[in-house]
Amino acid sequence: MRIRLLPIIVTMFSFCLFTTNADAECTRRDRQTLQDTGMSSYEIDRICGEVGESNRDSEVPVRPRRPDTHGRLQESTNICQTQSIWCGLAQEGPPGTPCLCNTRYGPLYGVLIRR
Repeated sequence: MRIRLLPIIVTMFSFCLFTTNADAECTRRDRQTLQDTGMSSYEIDRICGEVGESNRDSEVPVRPRRPDTHGRLQESTNICQTQSIWCGLAQEGPPGTPCLCNTRYGPLYGVLIRR
């Protein structure tokens, strides 16, 4: 099995050469070689200089989203579900928290579930 190194070498060379040159142009053969290596058409256009790099000064800053504190984080329940029974607890907590039900045969471990 013969390994084709030429497309890989051409890709690496063209990537290094064309990423620093905004006015770079690619021939049809260069594009085909890059496409044969599995590169996306957007990346090929970017390397060949047809898609310009975005200017950070012109971009509107996007504030990160606040975490969704509604729903599960604010829910509270006191129902503990084990493999065999459920029981009510004196203290509440968020669903999914480990808990235990006291029985006359000993403690049974479970998790808090929604009401």
